[in-house]
Amino acid sequence: MSPYFRFAQLHPDAARLMHSVTADREIAAHARRLRGAQEARLAPIAAWLHAHQASGQLVDLLLP
Repeated sequence: MSPYFRFAQLHPDAARLMHSVTADREIAAHARRLRGAQEARLAPIAAWLHAHQASGQLVDLLLP
C-alpha cells in the first residue's frame, strides 16, 4: 500500500479535507498571502544556509 493510501486510511478526515473543494477554493483565494507568509518565514533560514555554504561550513548535498 502506498504511503498516501496508508495516510488516507489512518486519517480519513484529513484526507477528505485535502481534497475538499472548499479547501481548494480557500487556498486559491489566499494563495498570494500564504506564499508571502511562507517566504517571510523561510527567507532567514535560506539566508543562513547560503551564508554557511559560501563559507564552507555547509556543503551542497547531491539530490538522489
